Amino acid sequence: MTPLVLTGDCREMLPTLAPGSVQTCITTPPYWSTRDYEVPPLIWGGDPGHDHSFHLRFRAGQHTGYGDHQGPPKTKTGTCLCGAWFGPLGLEPTVGLYIDHVTECFHFLRRPLADDGTLWVSIGDSYANKSLVEAPSQLALQMRSQGWFLRSRIPWIKRGAMHERPSKDRLTGNIDYLFMFSKNPSYYYDPTTAILQRKAQRITDFFDLSWQGLLLDADGEPMALMVNQRHTKLEEDHYALFPNQLIEPLVELTTREGDAVLDMFGGVGTTGAVAAQMGRQGIVCELKPSWARLAKMGVA
Repeated sequence: MTPLVLTGDCREMLPTLAPGSVQTCITTPPYWSTRDYEVPPLIWGGDPGHDHSFHLRFRAGQHTGYGDHQGPPKTKTGTCLCGAWFGPLGLEPTVGLYIDHVTECFHFLRRPLADDGTLWVSIGDSYANKSLVEAPSQLALQMRSQGWFLRSRIPWIKRGAMHERPSKDRLTGNIDYLFMFSKNPSYYYDPTTAILQRKAQRITDFFDLSWQGLLLDADGEPMALMVNQRHTKLEEDHYALFPNQLIEPLVELTTREGDAVLDMFGGVGTTGAVAAQMGRQGIVCELKPSWARLAKMGVA
């Protein structure tokens, strides 16, 4: 199946999908204060009837690299007297405002998501004032307060991916978190799927030794996903590509053949491409036109 690519703000694109038409959403929003992807800025909050006037500027001390400050931002942001904020998701002045905006986006998923549907969200943490902001925990708590059921939290150990910047006063890590949410207490999940039986295997390569797959404990229960993120030519255009090995088990666990799989922060379309390869209908929503074009070309 050829993935469907929607170009634009997910808050405007998702209402165009039929109610209950999406079985699962697998996505990762831009992480807070880590990188300026130069996507089109949007208006968030405030009075929609107000004639907005924004005082735009580069935010002082804005982080634009993973973990710690890595150069000046490229996009101006600002606020209006009515309380509206203008800028790209991820460049908010506070992590609290960022979480508000991410959960606002997920609110628009509820209508097209099937009653037995699921939502998988990958999210990492950031630093502010020399402290981790606990963005993953804040997102999980706010999603629960808005009626989502938090069913699972599993570490994603990103072997071979971009690490935090080295630091002389703390340990550095390379773990993001994968949250599983459901719309209702009961949802489609196939525990007999063969992919859960695949234990992490050592991949022997002269240039690259890594683990791939689910790490299981002594009782056979999943402890973490360890997926090596290999660098590709596409990373010149997009710095946060989903590895196929992360998407495949989620599709197999929570969808049937022919079901629709959505990525509402779709990037260059990896989720949609993997879904199509697995006999599902991939749907990709992407705000940045150049990335949406790559998704339509099927280059992921």
